[in-house]
Amino acid sequence: MFIRVAPQVVRHRDGYTVQVGSRERMEYFDEEIVAHVAMDIGTTVGIYPETLQIRAVDGGPIVVSPERRHEILERIKAGMTALDMPYELCELEPR
Repeated sequence: MFIRVAPQVVRHRDGYTVQVGSRERMEYFDEEIVAHVAMDIGTTVGIYPETLQIRAVDGGPIVVSPERRHEILERIKAGMTALDMPYELCELEPR
């Protein structure tokens, strides 16, 4: 269950927060981790899972398992739903 704590910020009862960081990214915070994922706002919001960046709260590098990465992405998606932000998963186009 999420609680809206600001217009673009929700906090889950488990203690993590999901927010719109800018027009180009969603952010995730918990006690140990700060993460963000790229997004593109159009008719719907496109999020790019392969851009998920994770670091320790103190700014240092952190190693997370694939399962933890998946959990963080799922939490970001749930937060977006709580913010009433329809989204779709997108892939970056090869250069």
